[in-house]
Amino acid sequence: MTLSGLDADQRLFELYTSQGRSMTFHKGELVMGMSGTAFAFYIKEGYVRSYSINNRGDEYTHLIYGPDDTFPVYRTFKTSAQVFYEAITETKTYRLSRKVLNAMVPEDSAITFALLRRASRAADIYTRRIRNLEYRYASERIIYRLLQLCERFGNQQADGSCLVEVGISQQILATSINVSRESVNRTMEQLKHKGLIRYSSKWLLVTDVEALEKQLGTAMER
Repeated sequence: MTLSGLDADQRLFELYTSQGRSMTFHKGELVMGMSGTAFAFYIKEGYVRSYSINNRGDEYTHLIYGPDDTFPVYRTFKTSAQVFYEAITETKTYRLSRKVLNAMVPEDSAITFALLRRASRAADIYTRRIRNLEYRYASERIIYRLLQLCERFGNQQADGSCLVEVGISQQILATSINVSRESVNRTMEQLKHKGLIRYSSKWLLVTDVEALEKQLGTAMER
């Protein structure tokens, strides 16, 4: 099967499906560790988080990847990284050899463009993560993160609310913004009491995005 005639993202997808291996990971299963430098992944269904562990044993969540994302973007060209990748839901992926991917990059500009676009998106998410950490109060960081999740993974409902069907635990949320799980629980319960969000272990519903954005503005003015 040739890759010609398809747009950049489709061509990258075709490469993974035609020359990669279909793999399924259960929730909590390690997709790739620090030594897994021989492969790159394309997510068909589900969600994966990348995280590191410091010398005290604390986990820090870096990024959450969803359907049609590829990872690790930067490790396509760089083999060393102190990062783990874990499925946070039942996840279906295609695993491709880095050798195959690297061989295609200089030969196919569309695939190169697709990878560059994904790298730019990851850089933007990292930039926003740094901005998130600039907020002084835990409540600000949590609200900002909820809005980010809504923007990236949410689906707008008929009533204007935003549904995020991703089972992100409060612990993972806490490790992504450097606050305690107790702070996440307290803030989310407060937002729920105000009618701004509803949530379960499998989904998050932001009932009024604009009101939640105003809540963040109020927190910043304290």
